[in-house]
Amino acid sequence: MSATNKHHSFRLGVDRYARLLSRADSENCSAAELVRRAIDAYLAEERQLSASDVRVRRLCEYSQAALDTIISQNFPDTRDAIIAETNSRMAKFHGQ
Repeated sequence: MSATNKHHSFRLGVDRYARLLSRADSENCSAAELVRRAIDAYLAEERQLSASDVRVRRLCEYSQAALDTIISQNFPDTRDAIIAETNSRMAKFHGQ
């Protein structure tokens, strides 16, 4: 182990450990290498999800602003009813 590596131990249940060993064997690598790959993949996905989350939030805010502008200009009498229905659906489907 080089000076740049850190040692860490963790516990796995018997079934999970057996699955890890089986997968490592089928990929012709050590269990430690497979764990390192899994951690790298997880951390890379986390970064991608974060970037994706920003895009989704931006799209939602843009859509909300655009619809609010259209409704306010063209259908001002229905705006409050739409907001009330939105609040009702949020409570029903999302618990808020």
